[in-house]
Amino acid sequence: MEREEGIRLMQSCHSLTRAKDIHIRIQHLHTPGDVFFSNKLIEMYGRCGCPQRARKIFNAMDARNSFTWELMLAAYARDRQLENARGIFDAMPERLLFSWTVMVSAYAQSGHLDEAKRVFDAMETRNLNGHIPIAKKIFSIMPQRNLITWSTMLAALAQNGNADQAKYLFDNMPERNLVCWNTLLSAYAQNGHLVEAAKLFHEIPLRCPVSWNVMLGAYAEHGFVEEAQELFAEMPVRNLVSSTAMLGVYAHSGRVAEAKALFDGLPERDMVANTAMLSSFAANGFADEAELMFVKSLPQWDAVSSNVMIGLYAWHGRIDDAKRVFEDMPQRDSKSSDTMLAGLIHAQDVDEAKVLLQEMPHWSLIQATEMLKLFSSASRFDEAKLVFDAMAEHDSISGTAMLAAYTASGDLAHAKESFDALPEQDIVSWSALLSAYARAGHVEEAKCVFDTMPERDTVAWSSMAAAYAQNGHLLESSVLLREMPEWDIVSWTAVLAGYGQNGHIGVAKRMFDGMPSRDSVAWSAMLVVSALNGRFDQVFRVVDEMVTVERPDPVCFIVHLLACAHFGRVYAGRCCFVSMSQDYGLKPAKQHFSCMVDLLSRGGYQLQATQPWDTGGQECDGFESKGLGWLRAPGKHLSGE
Repeated sequence: MEREEGIRLMQSCHSLTRAKDIHIRIQHLHTPGDVFFSNKLIEMYGRCGCPQRARKIFNAMDARNSFTWELMLAAYARDRQLENARGIFDAMPERLLFSWTVMVSAYAQSGHLDEAKRVFDAMETRNLNGHIPIAKKIFSIMPQRNLITWSTMLAALAQNGNADQAKYLFDNMPERNLVCWNTLLSAYAQNGHLVEAAKLFHEIPLRCPVSWNVMLGAYAEHGFVEEAQELFAEMPVRNLVSSTAMLGVYAHSGRVAEAKALFDGLPERDMVANTAMLSSFAANGFADEAELMFVKSLPQWDAVSSNVMIGLYAWHGRIDDAKRVFEDMPQRDSKSSDTMLAGLIHAQDVDEAKVLLQEMPHWSLIQATEMLKLFSSASRFDEAKLVFDAMAEHDSISGTAMLAAYTASGDLAHAKESFDALPEQDIVSWSALLSAYARAGHVEEAKCVFDTMPERDTVAWSSMAAAYAQNGHLLESSVLLREMPEWDIVSWTAVLAGYGQNGHIGVAKRMFDGMPSRDSVAWSAMLVVSALNGRFDQVFRVVDEMVTVERPDPVCFIVHLLACAHFGRVYAGRCCFVSMSQDYGLKPAKQHFSCMVDLLSRGGYQLQATQPWDTGGQECDGFESKGLGWLRAPGKHLSGE
């Protein structure tokens, strides 16, 4: 191989594997004293991301010129090896303008603006405060600076949020080009200084599409819809970037029709524009339109569009569709797993969420806390504790969640330990500890916590009143109720349940009738206490009243089915069971199937009671045996009903 051919191969190489192969093929052409050839090898390995091999060649050279040092410096800088780059920089026999610029750029791109303040005489005399980075120190002592160096330093300050210092540097530049104007404009936009950004935008001598798009993006990001729309209308030339930014403006402000009109009028569309329109549909509740676009219109699915659909499906309870999109993704990013996990948690799919969490390399504090809460709600307290112990850090929210888990499991000792270990005890954690004692019937301890609380909210008052009522201290509960500064639905419901559980069904019903408003929990509480006190006739009356004003929850259907079984109303019970899924979209749980077995058995329909049920995967055990005991009664069939 000729020398010229070897040089041409080195100059065209951009992959490390090929670089190694080329080096082997041209070894016979290279000698340590050939500075030009050695420089080309250093340049090739630096370009291919292997400064270690470049350094071996550098060290083996008999002689070096200024280009050798600069190429070695650039190789380290490109690979973000700042210490090695600084070592080469400090050892250089002479430093050209290129070398200074490379060092400034290397520090800037690596975000090293937290290095301590040192000599930067030109800036110190102007009383600039704060931390001055290494990049500034180098910049301040450079023998000369060109426009590229000034622009590099300006970009470093802008990208790291130092808008004021960027403006100072901008004002002192000996000359400026459009890149400098746009860099400072971006600094203002990224830091939310929209007034300054707008002022600077109008001062730019000659604006380019980048200037317009930066200003439009700033308005879009901060929700300035009218300003963005006015600027978009004034743009002399619109490109795909500006149109996509405007799509985001319309999407965030709920103006889907305008977003669709703009999207339909685009002469060309890329994946970013398609995803912006898809996000507009999804974020504003247009689920059918989003699904149609995702399935029919997108030329390809990327991680961003797939993440949008995973979130949309999960939010609408279509967890199987969300799983399908997630599993079909050719490549996932961290947002994919985050979105899928949030969907599984929202759907209360404990096992699937657990599997996904275990596959994730890192857990955020929010993810781990939500998973802890999910395990706790499913009464899987040991697994909740495992998640808590595996967390890299804890805050008041995660600590309170673990406190609530101990409370739900009845472990008061660990609940108190969790409370004492909290980094900060707020009103939520105080209320959780109060609820722990109240639920366990430790009224005196609950009252001690209540009296010690630095402040009390409605939840604390309600928990204390309910603790009195549920443990038979009705006089104390009544007194506390009169002292409460305000009542809400939770307060009414908690005390109502307390009276009902202690046999005061008349008082509970009067409280229920006097409630200013009711939610599904309040209705469920009234149904439950009616059933507990054997007032099944009242259950039917409450149900008849409820369905006209409130959507029943699964507990309501359980109580209703129990009442039907008590009175032998088989047909009414069957109607209730069918209505649960067909009218309200609720999936029956094993307790509902158990109630149906009980209903049919009590009514004498043993054949139907013992036939296999399509439980949708629900396991029936324990609770279901209650109904099977009635199978000893004489049988009959449903065909005559």
